[in-house]
Amino acid sequence: MLLLLVGWAFINITNLIKGKKSSDKDSLSKNMFDTDEASADAPGPPPPPPPPPSCKATTPFLACFDGKEYKLENDILFGRPNSFYHQYDTAKALYEDGRIFPDLYKITSPVKSYNGKLLFQIQEIEPEESFFKWLELIRVAHPENTEVVVDSDFKKFYVLEKDRLEKKMVLPSSVIDNQGRDRGKEISSQDLLWQYDTASVRSILFNVNENVEITFRNLKRGEIPHLITKTWFRDWVAGELHARIADKKISVLDFFTIAGLKKAATVAVLFISGWAYYKFGFAPESLAFLPLFAGVQCGCGCECLTYGYKDELGEYQWINISDVRSWKHNNEMVELPREAVNSKGELTLRVAATKKHALGFIGLVQEDDLAAASHRNYRTENLNLRQAYHSRLQKDASGALKKGYWKEYLHTIPGDKVDIEFDAPNSELGKNEKETYLLRSSGFYTSLRPEYKKLAGNWQEKISEEAKSRLTFLKSLENYK
Repeated sequence: MLLLLVGWAFINITNLIKGKKSSDKDSLSKNMFDTDEASADAPGPPPPPPPPPSCKATTPFLACFDGKEYKLENDILFGRPNSFYHQYDTAKALYEDGRIFPDLYKITSPVKSYNGKLLFQIQEIEPEESFFKWLELIRVAHPENTEVVVDSDFKKFYVLEKDRLEKKMVLPSSVIDNQGRDRGKEISSQDLLWQYDTASVRSILFNVNENVEITFRNLKRGEIPHLITKTWFRDWVAGELHARIADKKISVLDFFTIAGLKKAATVAVLFISGWAYYKFGFAPESLAFLPLFAGVQCGCGCECLTYGYKDELGEYQWINISDVRSWKHNNEMVELPREAVNSKGELTLRVAATKKHALGFIGLVQEDDLAAASHRNYRTENLNLRQAYHSRLQKDASGALKKGYWKEYLHTIPGDKVDIEFDAPNSELGKNEKETYLLRSSGFYTSLRPEYKKLAGNWQEKISEEAKSRLTFLKSLENYK
């Protein structure tokens, strides 16, 4: 009770101090250690609140062999709810406690067999460390008139009949950005959905804290709406561990700000908890109440696209995120709650960017129409992992990437390459069939620790020219503006 009273009093005092500034913001619980948001200079709706704590920073890259060389495909190891933490010990503990779930990624590059093998490469091309526990390659054989789309939670995929899906899909009635501009032509044409060339396709390129308000009309109430999106682009890296920790240091002067008062109050709650336990014998589990006051801190700074729907009271309810891949576009199916469709049969959605990202398409299909477009006539095959040659360790580490083989992780640091070989599929494609490959990866990744920075040496010279070209426009999160 003492903890609850202290927390209640502090929250009300800070709300009183903040006054109208807080009341003007959309409804979402904030982390007590976060700074207040800055309002956009442009006219229109204010920037949205911070997203749920499940966004990603940078990840290791998958490269596909094209017959001559390995070409970058995309970043992988996007786990749910979050696979990135700055501290290795934190990430490892959460992963081994079963609280980081695997990534599921659709490979868009052509995958061909060379001497009975499918060839890939894991490349660590940014300042970070990755820890793989297992890797699976799934071949989906499906009708030519269908496409495979992964859901945003990376738990499942859909095989969708293109013509039926496009016929039933609802496109936005309006797309207005936070400067009042109409952006509908850039993201709401069906011909954009399946385009894979991000260099030439049109899109909305968000800057930091920009957002668009998207309205869908003529929807049926009571059915679950699903967004179909296409996103890509990232221009930051996680950076080194010491720089990220330095950002978290608390100065005495900080206590005279709202954020500082929150930090001080949290320290007070911890002190009172310890005193109460010593004095009265309270159970140490009383510390579990701390998140009621302190909030839950995101491990990575939340770099993603967030989705929120406008409820009947006109307030935004933030309900989902898209973890944006870096190199090539990624189609996702994003499930929204039934209540997102209001009594008028409309759904008003706000899509907000916490960093620079591209949105290339957005459409909506409802529950019954999605079921009608879903195709069940497909076959899956899990392919055998033959080899994983680690260039720095100069050994085959495939045992680390197979479930239940090794206890160790496959550990990569900047400049590392791991040559991956899978056996080609056993079955041939049938008439009017095509194939799609899905990569499921499990593990976590962290900021680069000083000892491994030293071990990596001049790692920029070890990576491909294609990877070097990426580094020219990337910047670390601690320097991101």
